[in-house]
Amino acid sequence: MSDRNPSHRTEKQAHILAAAHQLFLANGYKRTSMEAIRALAGVSKPTLYAYYVDKEALFADVIRSTFERMALAHFPSVSHISTTAELRQALVIFAHQVMYNMMMTGQLALLRNIIAELPHFPHLGDIFRQNGPARGIALATQLFVQLHQQGVIHVVDAELSARMFIGPMLTYMFTDGLLQVGEPQMPARDLIELHVDLFLKTVAPQ
Repeated sequence: MSDRNPSHRTEKQAHILAAAHQLFLANGYKRTSMEAIRALAGVSKPTLYAYYVDKEALFADVIRSTFERMALAHFPSVSHISTTAELRQALVIFAHQVMYNMMMTGQLALLRNIIAELPHFPHLGDIFRQNGPARGIALATQLFVQLHQQGVIHVVDAELSARMFIGPMLTYMFTDGLLQVGEPQMPARDLIELHVDLFLKTVAPQ
């Protein structure tokens, strides 16, 4: 079992996830065993396997929970957005939160860990893509579809618009975070606002 809704995770499951995250970062995927995770989490073997049938399922939920902390909890709600100005404010806040969370050292370390493991475990890339970037794009696509239906924006292809909005944020993560020697460099807020303004020029009705 692996509950995708973080609000439904039990305390024991949270302990398992925290232990798995710590050990995957410290030892890598290959050298982390389910037994080591069980011991660090302080749960029984039946409890561990009641939540996660194998290490792949647990790794997938570590990625999923990481992206929930990074972005999904801050995804704007469309219920209070009826104007371009309100949308701009929501997207600036969202983009700033996502950028900040993506640049956290622990998140970047996990991504580096995954990249290092890919030659030995190619399927980890699929797990990461499906539970991380693909979910973010899907949620952004849904957001833009709803905003289009409400007449706030005009989009020809909602998924393409989602990729246009998210893509530039990922460039900061790679160039100023993942590939940065030393502390990651968070983009200035005025650059984030400019990113949002340029994006809105492509979707806001004239």
